Amino acid sequence: MPSPYNVALERNSVIERVREALELKDFVILDTETTGLERNDEIIQIGIIDPDGNTLLDTLIQTTRKSIPSASTAIHGITKKDLKDAPRWVHIRKKVESICEGKRVFIYNADFDTRLINQTCDNHSVPYLKLNTVCVMKLWSCIVGEWNDSKGNWKWQRLPDGDHSAIGDCIATLKVLHRIGSTELMPVPEPEPTESPEVENLRSTLQITGILIAIFIILSALSQCAKPTP
Repeated sequence: MPSPYNVALERNSVIERVREALELKDFVILDTETTGLERNDEIIQIGIIDPDGNTLLDTLIQTTRKSIPSASTAIHGITKKDLKDAPRWVHIRKKVESICEGKRVFIYNADFDTRLINQTCDNHSVPYLKLNTVCVMKLWSCIVGEWNDSKGNWKWQRLPDGDHSAIGDCIATLKVLHRIGSTELMPVPEPEPTESPEVENLRSTLQITGILIAIFIILSALSQCAKPTP
């Protein structure tokens, strides 16, 4: 886990970054619902809201897949039948591009949504969207502060109060941003002293010397044991 000094710096940086965004209101929040998690899945619902929670886009999207897995429908409630009269992604893509142009796009788990959007572009033979994304999940995980030793990073946190609808999860993400913005800054402790390169080299030399002496002593003892007794 990072030192208390580095934890405080990172946490305070997240808080100040979010506070600035909430003050400038130069962002939108985007969320999607999908046919699944795999490399052939795509988005079937997309929602975008502004910093005040107003809906800018809320639509279902036709899928190229023959069916929607029941496991996915069990999460978001969307069936293939629901998409019968939905627009195709080639038309919705232009609206998304227009809404997000020149703005930061806050997404909870941005890596996932961006991947699924790109896969949808591939499946519909249209260019990728160029989005300036910010992952709110990573920001929130830093604030929660649970360390994942195996990943060497903050443990990813589930979206609080999400309802697995695109707009509902956008609203939940906005609430997370306000929770981050209202978090108090941490006192920053003094940084831990660091050794100069010369001291580090001396320490390494002494360690190596100690190992060599230990090896010499062991070899000498073995040599004495190997001598024949008179």
